[in-house]
Amino acid sequence: MGYHWWSFVSFSMLWLGPLWNMLFHKLTISKDGIYLNTAIIARDALVIPLKAVETFHVRQSVLGRILGFGDITISGSGGEEKTLRCISSPNDWYKVYKKLHDA
Repeated sequence: MGYHWWSFVSFSMLWLGPLWNMLFHKLTISKDGIYLNTAIIARDALVIPLKAVETFHVRQSVLGRILGFGDITISGSGGEEKTLRCISSPNDWYKVYKKLHDA
């Protein structure tokens, strides 16, 4: 008795999801603001001035902590909110944000 084909598909999706997001999502944090770009065929861009950022939330699962990836949700004072999933080293991004925000 072998494994069902669906178990191979779900296991491969577990690994393809983070790779897909790393290829098509770009996060830039500078003293001017936070720039979030998502581009596959069409481009979705969000720019939030650093002073207008209300929350910068990092969420990591146990697997994410072991492998070094997680989700970042950023919301601005205008009600804009964007979540980037499976971002590499999300805590390092938070440290950069905090350093620039507090300066």
